[in-house]
Amino acid sequence: MEAATPAAEERVQRTLIPPVLLLERTPTRRTEVVFPVFFRERRLDSSVLLIPPYYRARSRTDRADVAFPLWFHWRGQRAEGGTYATRVVPPFYLHSWQGAGQARGTSVGLAPLFFYGETWGQDGALRREHLVIPPLLTYHTWTPEHALTIAGPFYYDRLRADTDWGVAPLVFGGSNLRRRYLLIPPLLTYHRYNREESTSLTVAGPFWTRSGPSSFGINLAPLFFHHHDATSTRTTVLPLFHYQHDATSTTLVTPLFKHHRDNNAHTVITPLYQQHRGGTTDWDAVAPFLYLSREPSTGARTQAFFPLFYRRTTLSTNTLWIAPTAHYHRDAGDWYFNIYPLVYTGRTGRRTHNVVAPLFWDFHNEETGSRATVVAPLFWRFSDPNSVTMLAGNFLWMSAIRQGVRSYEWHVLPVFSYARPRPEDVSWNVLFGLAGYRRAGTHRQIRVFWIPINI
Repeated sequence: MEAATPAAEERVQRTLIPPVLLLERTPTRRTEVVFPVFFRERRLDSSVLLIPPYYRARSRTDRADVAFPLWFHWRGQRAEGGTYATRVVPPFYLHSWQGAGQARGTSVGLAPLFFYGETWGQDGALRREHLVIPPLLTYHTWTPEHALTIAGPFYYDRLRADTDWGVAPLVFGGSNLRRRYLLIPPLLTYHRYNREESTSLTVAGPFWTRSGPSSFGINLAPLFFHHHDATSTRTTVLPLFHYQHDATSTTLVTPLFKHHRDNNAHTVITPLYQQHRGGTTDWDAVAPFLYLSREPSTGARTQAFFPLFYRRTTLSTNTLWIAPTAHYHRDAGDWYFNIYPLVYTGRTGRRTHNVVAPLFWDFHNEETGSRATVVAPLFWRFSDPNSVTMLAGNFLWMSAIRQGVRSYEWHVLPVFSYARPRPEDVSWNVLFGLAGYRRAGTHRQIRVFWIPINI
């Protein structure tokens, strides 16, 4: 069967004998197919040929030949300039390229056993490199700025002048322009040196040293510790003594006593007696029971015999505590006295309080004239200059002054209620309205069996 089909841009001549033969021709393309053994397509600048398992492709810049799956070959021109070629004979492959000047690169491998690649610059200098050998747990990559090599437990890492290396978990090291270090975990050893500060630290098990331009320390834990610098020194030999000295202070500690002197102050501590003189406070103690202190600058004194007695006095305050629960404090005109947890009494400014929990409560504010008194559970009274509310048993009294008019009411709950909202008004009730009477101005009302009746 032959057909001629017009198209928008070209005329296609096609010969089709399903399902074996297809022939197509246009001014720019020719296609020949003999399914499934032959395929060829030719264009103005390229062609493709497929005779399984052979494949061939040609263009102006690239060529490919494949004998699947045994042989692969690509070559041509790179977009950046230069040429490239790739050959694969599985599992072996080789890729190379050539660029401007001396620029070139190569990658070669035998998957999955070995992979290597390198790149050279236009000046002929090596720009990057990589190597991977999975069976040997080996990985390597290199550039002028950075290099990393891993081979089993060994590693090497360099970033410009910063280098780290090691054989895990046995030894680790590294250095840069400012420092260097070495760590050997099995030997509990560590060393560090800082070139900028000229300081170093070395640790070997329980022994370590630290040094600087004007200081040095040497230690053997937990028995011996020593450090000195330009202004101070300290030495400890456990459990015998500790000694420390600088320009203004000296400290000596032994199993029997401690002595510390700081300018004009000194402290002595023994198992039975403790003393301090100088500074702002002088004190004597027999810990943990007796404590006496004096503050010459303020006149304050403290006496304590724990846990039974504590007292502190100053020019304006006095505090006393007596076991188990009595507590007294005075500060100028303010004071309070408590016997926890039952009695609380005191004054703060013009406010007073008196409490005997949980029965009696009385709070009075002389500034506002308000007062609250409770004798639980029978008596409750709350008042201020304009109102009084009082409950005594079942007797309730409430009075108030509003706009100069005094009103009051009282109740014998729940039997009888009487109220005078204004001097000319009156009301009374029996059992909240069983019987009652109310007068408000000219209005009159009675209640009979809780029913209001206006009269």
